[in-house]
Amino acid sequence: MNRPMFSRRRLLGGAAALTAASFVPRASRAADEINALVWCDHTDPNLLGPFEQASGIKVNTKEFGTTGEALALLEQSQPGDWDVLVIDTVDVKRMVEAGRLAELNPGDYPIGDTFAEVQSPEFNDVDGKTYGVTEKFGYNCFSYDNTKVDPADMRKSEVMWNGKYAGRVAIYDYY
Repeated sequence: MNRPMFSRRRLLGGAAALTAASFVPRASRAADEINALVWCDHTDPNLLGPFEQASGIKVNTKEFGTTGEALALLEQSQPGDWDVLVIDTVDVKRMVEAGRLAELNPGDYPIGDTFAEVQSPEFNDVDGKTYGVTEKFGYNCFSYDNTKVDPADMRKSEVMWNGKYAGRVAIYDYY
């Protein structure tokens, strides 16, 4: 049996950052490239490469580090400059109300075989219409070297304030 290079799940996973939210497309852009305004961790060639190879579409990216930066870039842009915008789900409704997002055809995004937390219509739909596709969930976690800390201590979030690890705990954030 010949299996496609990408299953629906794998293609969705690899292209998720590119389908988070679409803008009204610019009519003059070539069909073989898209411009994406994305969070600073969404330009990894290991993420974009498989999508570009499978689709034949070149992805031009512009990174931002905060929601404020993204909004400032949008304010300085013309309608249609960006084909794709990767934003927090809490901003989808605001972008729809500002006329910044185009309605998506849910049939183009076969997410039925993904985790329910990723489907998230409560974040992606406005007035019964789909404007976004959630691309990840639950990515906040503890990472630790079990030769340096007691793994039992790492089972609760209180470890962040435990004096036993003072000066040895870090929180990663985009801001």
